[in-house]
Amino acid sequence: VEATCKAAPVVARLVSSFRHRADAEGIIWKIDVDDDAICPFDEYALIEVLGNLVDNAMKWTKDSVSINIAGTSGAGVIRVLDNGVGIREPDLPTARHRGVRLDEHSEGYGLGLAIVEDMAQQRNAELVLRNRSEGGLVAEISWE
Repeated sequence: VEATCKAAPVVARLVSSFRHRADAEGIIWKIDVDDDAICPFDEYALIEVLGNLVDNAMKWTKDSVSINIAGTSGAGVIRVLDNGVGIREPDLPTARHRGVRLDEHSEGYGLGLAIVEDMAQQRNAELVLRNRSEGGLVAEISWE
């Protein structure tokens, strides 16, 4: 039996804790999570996945972080968006590799996206990173 959880309560707790961080001042949060959205992660794993994606978005955003989740355990999508500078197109394929840090001046070890990708793959889900036309990045996990 695959572990699943309702996304909305997990997102509410996670965003609440992120809002209290010093670097969250001035960030506009846009949360669009279906009340009945089910993810193919248990609560701990969903916190780990979203925590890494939101932490990345907060690091790079100008002032906005969006979280969108819809679907069931059988098919759905998680999207975390920011309005920062995005990732250079040539770097998109390698950004998820363990230890890759695209900005050597920022804090971190380059593990966050690799962890997210590993956890997604374990659940037959796919992590895709793409730049937004209006600026910023979309980190999307989808499953079917």
